Amino acid sequence: PVAIFSYEIYYLYKPTTSNPLLDELSKEEVERNISLLIDDLGNHFAEIGGFVESPSNGVISITADIAQKECDKIVEGYLSHLYLLAKKVPVQQL
Repeated sequence: PVAIFSYEIYYLYKPTTSNPLLDELSKEEVERNISLLIDDLGNHFAEIGGFVESPSNGVISITADIAQKECDKIVEGYLSHLYLLAKKVPVQQL
């Protein structure tokens, strides 16, 4: 069944032991990375018949005929290289 998976996208500056010299992103860099994330996810889900919407409230919604775990894994893969995080918002079934 087609479902809508929503994620609140955010940035948290957090140097790690594996990357202790990580620079904090500026507000503009965070906005650019969120825009890149939306474009990347839009392209990915368009290839499998889904689509991505992003209202201006920091939440993206992905409509697709896939399982929640699969969608989470795809989103996580795109988040990490952009230094972004996501919090799941409850799923809506169509």
